[in-house]
Amino acid sequence: MDEARARYLYEQLKNNKVGDWTIIDYIDHGKSAVVFEGRKGKKHAAIKIFDPELIDKVGKEKQRGRVERELSLIGKHHDNLIDILDGGICKNTGFIFIVMKLFNGKNLSKVLKEIPNYNIKLIIHQISEAAQFLENLSIAHRDIKPENIGISKDFKHAVLLDLGVIKPVGGLANLTDGPNSRPFIGTLRYSSPEFLFREEPDTKEGWRALTFYQLGAVLHDLIMKTPIFEKYSEPFARLVEAVKNVTPQTKSKDVPIELVQLTRNCLVKDPEVRLKIVSWQDFNFKSSLVTEVSAIKERICQRKLIGKMESSAKKPSSIEREKYKEDRMKYQLYNLIEKIIVDECVSSGCFPPLEIKSIEKNNDLYFFIQFGKSDELKLPGYFRIYIAISIIDLKSNTIELKYFATISYNNVDVAKIEGHYKPLYKGVADKEYLKKSISTILYRLIEQAQEDFIFEGEGQHPKSIPDFVQEVILNNDLDKG
Repeated sequence: MDEARARYLYEQLKNNKVGDWTIIDYIDHGKSAVVFEGRKGKKHAAIKIFDPELIDKVGKEKQRGRVERELSLIGKHHDNLIDILDGGICKNTGFIFIVMKLFNGKNLSKVLKEIPNYNIKLIIHQISEAAQFLENLSIAHRDIKPENIGISKDFKHAVLLDLGVIKPVGGLANLTDGPNSRPFIGTLRYSSPEFLFREEPDTKEGWRALTFYQLGAVLHDLIMKTPIFEKYSEPFARLVEAVKNVTPQTKSKDVPIELVQLTRNCLVKDPEVRLKIVSWQDFNFKSSLVTEVSAIKERICQRKLIGKMESSAKKPSSIEREKYKEDRMKYQLYNLIEKIIVDECVSSGCFPPLEIKSIEKNNDLYFFIQFGKSDELKLPGYFRIYIAISIIDLKSNTIELKYFATISYNNVDVAKIEGHYKPLYKGVADKEYLKKSISTILYRLIEQAQEDFIFEGEGQHPKSIPDFVQEVILNNDLDKG
C-alpha cells in the first residue's frame, strides 16, 4: 500500500469506528497495511487495517487465519514484544484488522544513524529476548528487521512489532504456504539463504537458525548504520545472489568487538554451522569478555610488588611444536594462539615462566600451557591450562576453542577431561577477537590461582583430591563474569 492510498483510507475512516475502536489519527503504513491511532473509551491503541486489495490476492480466509494467529497472543505479555489487544473482521466496514498496544516511539529503520553505539548491545539483547519468548511459545516471527522494531525516544527500549507472518512451529503451514508449495514469506534482504529458498526445517531449531540470522542482520545495520546488502539492492536478482553467496562486511572501531563477532557468526550462510556457533546465551552479553582485564592486571601487579623475593624476569622456555596431521587452517590457528599467549605472558609481567606443548587426539588438537612457580607472584606451585582446538567448518572459517585449568605435576589424559572443558571461543575466526578472548581467560585464571591455590606444608605440594582431576582447584566457571 502506498502513502497516497493509506492517506485516502484515513480520510474515509477518520472519526468512524472499526470494530469497537474509533479512528482518530494516522500513524504509518507498510506494504500490506496501514496503522492508525484508535480510541475505545479512555483507551488508546494502534489499529492495523489490512489492504483489501492484498486480501483479494491472498484470499480472505488465509488473511483471517493469520489474524487469528496474532489474536492467540492476547494476554501473552513480554516487555519487548508488542501486545495484541483485539482484532478480527469489522462488521460495519468489512476490514480485517488487528489492535495493538500504542507504542510511543520511533521506527528503528528510520533512526539507524542516530542510535548511539553504546545502546546497540541493549537493543539487540531486548529484541532477542522477545524472539526467544515467541520460540518458547513454539512460534517463529519470520520477519525480524529494523522496520519491524520500535525504539523509544531515548533509544533504551526496543519492541518487536508486526506479528503478521508469525507461524506455529510444525503446524498450520497452509495459512501462509500453499498446500503444494512454500512461497517466500518475509523480507528478502533480511532472510537467510535457507529461508529464501524455503528449505528451512519446520522445527524449533530450523526457525531458530532463521531468527539468529535475522538478529545478526539487524545487528549489522545497527553497527554499520546502513541496511544490509544495500549496494546489492537492484536489480532484484542481484539481491538474491547476495543473500545466497555474499558475506556482508561488518567492522567498527567504535563498537565492542564481541558485537562485531556475534554479527559475523549470525550471518554464516550454513544454518547447521550457525546453530553450532550461536546460542541464545550469546545475546545476554554476560561472558567473561565483559570483565575489565585492566583491573585484574592491576591486582596481579600489586601482589607482585608485595612479594618477599625479588627475582629477575625469566624468559619462557622454548616452545615445542609437535608435528601433526591437520590442514593449513588448523596449523595457522595453533601458531596464532601460541603467539598471542607468549606475547601477552611475557610483555605484561603478570605471569610466571611458561611452557607450551601440543597433543593430537581424535582429529582434534590440544595443547597445554604450564606455568611454573613464582614467589613474587604468590604462586607456590605449578598450574596448567589445557586448550582444545576444533574446526567446525572450513568453508565458513568457523572454529571452537575450549579450556580446562588444573594444578598438576603430571600430564592429564585429555580424553578423561573432555566433559569438563569450558567454552572459550566459538564462531568465525577473527584475530582480534581471539586475542581478547584468550587474554581475558589467561588473566582471570592466574588471578584465580593466586586467590585459591591449595597446598600443604613447607613443600607446598598441591592438595591431593581423590579424582582423575586430582589437582583441580581453579573453578573452571569463569563465564559468570
